[in-house]
Amino acid sequence: MNILIINGSAREQSNSFGISKVIETNLKQSGIDTELFDLRKEELPIFKMEEQQYANVSVNKLVNLSQKADAFFIVTPEYHNGISGALKNCLDFLGIDHFKKKPVAIAAAQGGVVGGFNALNQLRLILRSLHANVLTEQLIINARNFDDKQVIFDETSVQQIEGLVAELIQETGIRLQHS
Repeated sequence: MNILIINGSAREQSNSFGISKVIETNLKQSGIDTELFDLRKEELPIFKMEEQQYANVSVNKLVNLSQKADAFFIVTPEYHNGISGALKNCLDFLGIDHFKKKPVAIAAAQGGVVGGFNALNQLRLILRSLHANVLTEQLIINARNFDDKQVIFDETSVQQIEGLVAELIQETGIRLQHS
């Protein structure tokens, strides 16, 4: 089983990255092969639907990791009631063949007092257009639950992440048994 985590924030001080690290640690502790595609480090060109863009090192890495992934866990911040532009651009490089019937868990980092729901609704809509099997459960982790180094110190939030990771592993296992 191979699960690809996508950190959908390009911001260096990213709470989305903090969530992604908890997911990565939990998956690895569960014995799952996992990769973290971190949009803070992987600079993708603006998607122009041009074939030569796929020669870009980061684009090539994204495509290869997505092709071998059995499932995804995607984390996004909410910017202006939607997913980050970096994440939308990232997903534009992928297609139905990368996501079709694969389980996908989604989570958002809440930046202020409210937020996250609209980004997750938008992300769910995009993933449905890619024929992904987006899990019903989703998470929004409040900004108050992170320290100044983007580490989650709230045990309830960590447990919620662990629960969604367990559900993703279970759904992926079921899919792999029936494919």
